[in-house]
Amino acid sequence: MKSSAIWLLPVKLLFFLFLNSFNVFIALAGASYLQPNFSRGYLAGKEALFDSYWFPAGLAIHAASAPIALLLISFLVIFRVERTPKIHRLLGKTTLIVLLGLVVPSGWVLSYFAFGGVWGKLIFFLLAGYTAFAALQGYFAIRKHQVTAHKHWMHELLALMVSAILLRLLLILFHQFDFAGYTAYNTAAIFSWVPSILILKLVRKTTQPE
Repeated sequence: MKSSAIWLLPVKLLFFLFLNSFNVFIALAGASYLQPNFSRGYLAGKEALFDSYWFPAGLAIHAASAPIALLLISFLVIFRVERTPKIHRLLGKTTLIVLLGLVVPSGWVLSYFAFGGVWGKLIFFLLAGYTAFAALQGYFAIRKHQVTAHKHWMHELLALMVSAILLRLLLILFHQFDFAGYTAYNTAAIFSWVPSILILKLVRKTTQPE
């Protein structure tokens, strides 16, 4: 048992570093918005949106808070932090505050300006909403000492936060096949999180029947 745990730690560490290497890239991209380039990338053609308050404020908050949330959630889920309850509770509460106070509200703001037309806006609005729902469900579960349910919701939260990485990878893949425009973007947006959540729910249903 101890031998398997020893070998499992490097695997967990590699997975954590793998996820957060992408996370660093996203954080650096967010930092670049401080000096916006409207000729390419996410901000291409969005110069007029900076005339209002909501888009730049939402973008700045989301760019700063989402990488922090992913770092915290990946650390909590991948490593057995619950073995040190005080640290686990502190990091868990910090994550909840960052998600509900910063990531989700800014996500709702950005969803209004999302690429992809009405469907694009709806997909990202639902993503932010379900993130809030999963975070609250995880919190309420642990308050009721439902540890298994709490872990499930934390796994869903990790999948939701990783969707930012999957979205970018899918868009790169689609670009290789000349698949672009609203349909490509909305397809990538859906596949960046919906299948992951459905798979996690199916695993939960089959391994932990009600």
